[in-house]
Amino acid sequence: MAKIKLPPSLHHGKVIRVLSVNCLDVNVQLGFGVSIVRSFVLEGIEAKDIPPRLRSAANHCLIVLLGGKDVVVHTDDDEKRDGFLIGRVYLNEKVYGEPPGLITPHSLDVPMLEVSAFYKSLAAREYNVMDVKAILNGSPVK
Repeated sequence: MAKIKLPPSLHHGKVIRVLSVNCLDVNVQLGFGVSIVRSFVLEGIEAKDIPPRLRSAANHCLIVLLGGKDVVVHTDDDEKRDGFLIGRVYLNEKVYGEPPGLITPHSLDVPMLEVSAFYKSLAAREYNVMDVKAILNGSPVK
């Protein structure tokens, strides 16, 4: 997707790796060609709330959803948990349909998928990766 101008509290980034069911490394663009890799925990997602039997599926869904993808991150540099920044992450890629979590972030005029809201909705279907593929590829959810 094209780079859009962001307010100071939001930054473009690219997900480098998914570390766990709620943590990821993002190459955050600071501007003027400067970037830094930061580790984020998804705001509102607690690993302990995901049943152990579903953690592998939850992790797989997050990898498919965010692995190598462009994102926009909103964070307060002072807010941390276990050394990770707490961040609201928006998928800055084309999505199909109207999935849960599709919102227009403040100060922007482009709808984006708020990852935590969508990820929480996946829990109801026990982290079915086909739901993720449907919004990324436009294939129907059965």
